[in-house]
Formats: sequence, structure tokens, C-alpha cells
Amino acid sequence: MDIRVVCLDVEGTLTVKDGVSWVAMNDEFGVTQEERKISCELYRQGKLSYMDWARESVEIYKERGNPNLRNIKRMLCRDYKYVNMAKEIVAYLKSRYEVILISGGVDIAIKHIAEFFEIKNCFCCSKLVFDPCGSLSGVLATTWSEDDSEAKIQLLREFCNARSIKIGDCACVGDGPNDYVLFKETGRGITFESAKKEYRDLAWKIVPALGEIMNIL
Repeated sequence: MDIRVVCLDVEGTLTVKDGVSWVAMNDEFGVTQEERKISCELYRQGKLSYMDWARESVEIYKERGNPNLRNIKRMLCRDYKYVNMAKEIVAYLKSRYEVILISGGVDIAIKHIAEFFEIKNCFCCSKLVFDPCGSLSGVLATTWSEDDSEAKIQLLREFCNARSIKIGDCACVGDGPNDYVLFKETGRGITFESAKKEYRDLAWKIVPALGEIMNIL
């Protein structure tokens, strides 16, 4: 099988820290550390889906802050701290493959990051919704799935089907729990030595850092 597409996770893969867009929203609109801890544990246990968590978060934002489109763009459309040589690595991959982003991050932030890397195709598991006055009104799933790991593979399937690309012709780079289905279905998962063992066990290749993928792709 020849690799035709490289699918990149964003937060924690291209950015230095994981979950940066949702963390910024939580910080801005008053989600407490205890509330975050409880949600993370329920998610980890499979008792809270990604979309239920996103909906609960948005309701808190609306109760405690002023989440409008202008404020959110100001907060999320900013300079992020990227991993070492991220720009050069993405440029290298783009010279050899079609590169896409698939993320569970906030869609406004992910689109901004895609523009920074000049990546045409980026997809998110959810989408913020605003009313005619620009106030945040809710969040919608972009696929049939409430689960972000299932949503990611659904988005990749749709991308591939539209271009008559086999799913096995995609290499997927990621580090988190929502990447494991991509790894299993493509058989071409690339993760990092710092990832948890259960994700390393599913990976096709394991690298110490993002820059090392230039040695295998």
C-alpha cells in the first residue's frame, strides 16, 4: 500500500500542549478545575461522551461569561506554541502527500491553525453555533457520532470516499485517546514515545518527536 494522505492530529501533536482551544475557553468562561477534573474522569470511564461534555461546557460558558463570536475569535485566533520545526515538517509532508487535519478541538481554533500551516482541508468533531447577534448558542456534532474517536474516523472515511482513496493509504499521526480508532482502521498510526502504552501498542510506527516522521514518510 502506498501512502497518499497524511492525517494530522492538532492539539498535542502540532501544538506543544494538548487541548489548548478548549482549555482557553474553559479559562475564559469560568469552568473550575474541579469541574474539569470530574468531566475528564467521566469521559475516561466512558460515562460522558465527547459531545455531552462539549454541550455541558458551552452551557457553562453561557451562564458565566459573554461567549460571543468576536470574543472567541480574539481568544482562539492567536499565535500558538508549536512543536519544534512544525512548519518545516508540515511543508515537507505537503511536498509528498496530501495533508489534512482532523481534531476534537474548537473548530474556530483548528481552522486558524490550518491557515497558519496553509493546509486546505481541516475537519473537526464539533462546531460552535452562534445566533444572529453573534452570541454562542450551542455546539453541534459534525458527524453521526457523539464520540470523538468515532467522529474522527468518520471524517476520514468521508474525505477518502470523496476522492476514491483507500483508508489504508492514509497515515495518521496522533497522541491521544481519540486517535486509536484511526490507528486501528488505517493500520498506519504514528504516535510518540511519550504516548500511553495502549496507543503505542496500536501504532504502526513510534517516534520520539514529530520531526522524526520525516525519516519514515
